Amino acid sequence: MMDTLAVNNLTVEFHRQRHNVEVVRDLTISVGRGHRLAIVGESGSGKSVTALAITRLLGPTAHLTAGTVSLDKTNLLELPERAMESVRGGAIAMVFQDALTALDPLFTIEQQLAADPNRS
Repeated sequence: MMDTLAVNNLTVEFHRQRHNVEVVRDLTISVGRGHRLAIVGESGSGKSVTALAITRLLGPTAHLTAGTVSLDKTNLLELPERAMESVRGGAIAMVFQDALTALDPLFTIEQQLAADPNRS
């Protein structure tokens, strides 16, 4: 199966006062076409930072210091911001930690995460 999303050796650091703190280290994941990935873990384990790094939405104190992120063999880290805007929410999406505002209670989880948004 061909990888649709491939993340290789992703490392993210936060710059704090006089030193850097590594919060994601050497993460490698791949997600094939038609599959979904759920990242679960304790609070502070790097779930949101990982998703924000993949979608290039890290805040100003966080920096991706190593790794590659590709979608259908396109390097997302080199895409112009305008092109990246069409990737977010289209080809890649995430459910933020506050699921009550991210998910619609009128639809099942399957319907909301389905590859075909018209699927019922």
